[in-house]
Amino acid sequence: MGIEEYEDFIQTDAAINPGNSGGALINAQGELIGINTAILSRSGGNQGIGFAIPVNLARNVMDQIIHGGKVTRAFLGVMVQPVTSDIAKAFKLGKSEGALISDVSVNSPAGRAGLKAGDVVTKVDGQTVADSRALQLMIGQMKPVRIVHLSVVREGTERDYAVTLGKQPADKNDSCWESGGNSADRILDGVSVETLTPEIAHEFGISRTTKGVLVQRVDPDSDAAQAGLEPGDVILEVDRHAVTTVEQLRRYINESNADSTILFVSRDGRKRYVVISSK
Repeated sequence: MGIEEYEDFIQTDAAINPGNSGGALINAQGELIGINTAILSRSGGNQGIGFAIPVNLARNVMDQIIHGGKVTRAFLGVMVQPVTSDIAKAFKLGKSEGALISDVSVNSPAGRAGLKAGDVVTKVDGQTVADSRALQLMIGQMKPVRIVHLSVVREGTERDYAVTLGKQPADKNDSCWESGGNSADRILDGVSVETLTPEIAHEFGISRTTKGVLVQRVDPDSDAAQAGLEPGDVILEVDRHAVTTVEQLRRYINESNADSTILFVSRDGRKRYVVISSK
C-alpha cells in the first residue's frame, strides 16, 4: 500500500473508523490476529475495506521493545524492485517472481558477499521470494549478524551466496534529441533526452558524480511512460552498457537485436531498471 516501509497487511471488512488504529482485530474465536491500521475510504468513514498489521509482525516488534527497548532490523544493503513480465523476459527468467537488485550500497553486506545490480533474488534460506516486498519483509524481521543463504539468478545462471546481515542504519538515504524511424526512435518515441552536463546536473539537483543522459520529457501515452520512465530520470546504462552521451544512448539501442531494451536509470538518487519493448 505504500503506507510504511515494512508492511504486510491483512485486508478485512470489519468496521474500522478514524480513531480505531491500534485496536485489536480478532477472529470468531476471540483470538488476536492483527492490529487495525488503515482504511480505504472516500468519505473518511468505514466503507468495508480495512487493513491490519498481522499479529506475528506486531509480536516481533513488541518482543524487541520489551527486551531491548528498541526495534533493530537486519540490513542487506540493496535497492530492489519487482520483477515484471517485461523484466522477466528481458532477463531471461522463467517467471515473474523474485526481487531484482537495482543497486548495491558500497561496503554493504550484499556488496561484500558479491551481489551485484541486475541480480534477481529468488530464495532466502530456501524460502521462495515472491516479490521485492517479500524480500524486504524477510530481511527486516531477521536479526543483524545472522548469516542467510540467498539463491540468485545472474545472467540466466543460478548462484548461491552466504551473506552476513548488518544492522539497519538510522539514515538510509546518499545535447538535446527528441525521438523521430530507427530502433532508438521506436524505443524512445515520445521521449526527449539530453547529455547530462555539470551545469544541467546542478540545475536539477543531481549529484556531480552522476554520468548519463537526462530524460527531459516523456509523453504519458508512450511505451516508455508505460514502462515506468519519468522526466528527471538519468539513464546510466543501456543493455548493461554505460552511457554518458545521447549519441551513445542511440548507438547501443540501435545495435540491439532483442525484443526489448533494458535501461538502468537513477531517480532521486535511487537506481532501478526500466524495460521497454521494441515491438
